[in-house]
Amino acid sequence: MSRTPQTQSDHAGTGGACDLGAIDDLACSATGIKRQAEKTEQQLARLTEFKDRFNSARADYTKARETAGADAEAAARTLKQVYEQLRCRIGAEDKHCLKRAVRQVFAEIRDCAGGWGCCADECDCEFDPSVGDEDTVASLAARIAQYEAQVEREAACFTRLAGEKDALPQRAARINADATQLLADVAGPDAGKNVIRLWAQLLVLRRRLEELYRGFGPVSAYLDCLCKVLLCVLKGSSAIAVLEGAKAKLECMDALRKKACEEKQTDSAAEVMEVYERLCRECPPKGTGDGGSAEEDDEDEEWEEGTGGWPGSKALTVDSGD
Repeated sequence: MSRTPQTQSDHAGTGGACDLGAIDDLACSATGIKRQAEKTEQQLARLTEFKDRFNSARADYTKARETAGADAEAAARTLKQVYEQLRCRIGAEDKHCLKRAVRQVFAEIRDCAGGWGCCADECDCEFDPSVGDEDTVASLAARIAQYEAQVEREAACFTRLAGEKDALPQRAARINADATQLLADVAGPDAGKNVIRLWAQLLVLRRRLEELYRGFGPVSAYLDCLCKVLLCVLKGSSAIAVLEGAKAKLECMDALRKKACEEKQTDSAAEVMEVYERLCRECPPKGTGDGGSAEEDDEDEEWEEGTGGWPGSKALTVDSGD
């Protein structure tokens, strides 16, 4: 940005020929740089935290997979026992219908929960930090708001993924506990009255076991996703800081323009003298100096010689209609 507002102080005290607008431009640039640095400092705390969590993610997630794997194997063995005890006590039609119901419910869960797998979307990780002459405070503010919302979504994705080191073992332990309880219920005295419900619980637990790792195969797939999300947060945060600085500079320049306009209105005579010093230091021949019309020059001359009225008085004369 190089648009510099001209203020009254640009020429004051220098004979009117010295343009000091570059000082205002430099001051506003400094304001923008300061704001960019402040925004960067604010973002660094979260970025540093995310970096530390990523650096420990391989060891943490590998350990979580090992812990969860033990519970998952135990749950699978228990569910196999439940299956053997129930499979001959429920009809094929009910089995088929319950299977369809489970598919529908889990599809709805994935829709409302955002699905499994990597939550990073490379197509959405586009942040343009460039600022053009057509940009305004309003346009930059709108772009910043859009990018901030996008970065927050990516940051939430990273936080959710990084939390898998705790969430994964907890899910596996819960499935194992529920499987153990289901086996006890199947062996209970009321099992015959609730065969359909028990079979539904079996299908649900098997599905939860299948989706235990939330769509991630090997540990490397999880780490690749975590890296993509973190880089997206970094890219977006950097762009936001640049745009915040540019917006602060424009706000500064707008304020100077407003101040200069107010000063012109407050002391218009001083402004006229400033322009006079700049443009008319040597008096040009009459009728050629300022590009005014011949009629205006004649009015001025008559007024100066005392033979005419106030310049512009003709415009105030009302035709009587005689």
